[in-house]
Amino acid sequence: MDIFDEELLKLWRNLATYNVRYIMVGGVATNFNGYQRTTDDIDIWIDIPLKTEKIYAKHLK
Repeated sequence: MDIFDEELLKLWRNLATYNVRYIMVGGVATNFNGYQRTTDDIDIWIDIPLKTEKIYAKHLK
C-alpha cells in the first residue's frame, strides 16, 4: 500500500481537521513502529460517539 496515496493523505487530513479520534492498526502501523511485517494493510478504528454515528456513516461512504 502506498501510504502517500493522495486519497489516503486526504483521509488523514480530514480526520485531523475535524478532530476525529482514531487509531491506526495493522501491518503499516506495525512497520511505522519499527517492526517488520510482510502484510501491507491499514486498519483504522474510529471513535464514533453514538449521537453522531449517522453523520459519520454518511461521510464515510
